[in-house]
Amino acid sequence: MIKLAVAAQDWQALWEETIAESSYNKRRADLSETDWINFFIDSCWKNEKNHFNSILNFDALLSDEDFLVEFDKLKRFVNRDSTVIDIGAGIGRLAIPIARIADKVTVLEPSKTNLMFLQENAKRTGVNNLVYAESLWSDFAIHEKYDLVFSVWSPAIRDPSSLLKMHQASKGYCALVTSAAPYGNTDFLDHVYPLIRNEPYNPIYSYIHIMSALNKHGIYPNVETWNAHAEITHENMDKALNYWKAFLVYYSDVTEEMEEKLRQYYQSRMNPDGTYNYSSNGVACMIWWHV
Repeated sequence: MIKLAVAAQDWQALWEETIAESSYNKRRADLSETDWINFFIDSCWKNEKNHFNSILNFDALLSDEDFLVEFDKLKRFVNRDSTVIDIGAGIGRLAIPIARIADKVTVLEPSKTNLMFLQENAKRTGVNNLVYAESLWSDFAIHEKYDLVFSVWSPAIRDPSSLLKMHQASKGYCALVTSAAPYGNTDFLDHVYPLIRNEPYNPIYSYIHIMSALNKHGIYPNVETWNAHAEITHENMDKALNYWKAFLVYYSDVTEEMEEKLRQYYQSRMNPDGTYNYSSNGVACMIWWHV
């Protein structure tokens, strides 16, 4: 008889190794996470130059297939007696609809501007059962447990400790929406970052890291996947430049030389009318588990 000895992988250690080798770990040291988030979000809204975009149209949302995929998967964990926390709530795209069917929703959002728009949206729609927390998830003190702890496309959940904190904060369900295959800012990850930084972009995790780290702690999650599509359009050169420059500030100041490289990159790809657009196709997933 031949016996094969298979060494068990320590997936949490592998995830921590991936973090150490990731582009995220090369971020600048002179800018705090909160300061960068506020800078980035403010840059995005300034680039929009249209306060109307901060107003959520819930009638339109409820007919939007991309929104319904996420909302329908989350609302099954919620009833009229549920307490919920939304980690990285943005301007309330999911928090406010969830609040309409829950008892109380805590919205965690480190951006002052996003939080202001979230409060405006809640007031405009008559939702008064939100608890606001201007905080990073890593700094948030857990004083109670929630029936649902969820995070959708938020960078807040990006290492084992932030993931397990979700579990610790829950007395019911946890849910996390992220990528199961490359999807989203592929223009930046595949082209802009390598062009400016002269190195490939190394992600901080894959969904396999999340699944495996949970398994290591005796948590056996479910995963549901669906095809996802994003169409990004910038109206002109300046908007394209400003959008990605805000991302690059996470790593260093953007020099004139870097900006010229970006300008040449976009000029080679712009449409005849001066717009710039790209498509991103991939696979999204929801990882969820019962505590």
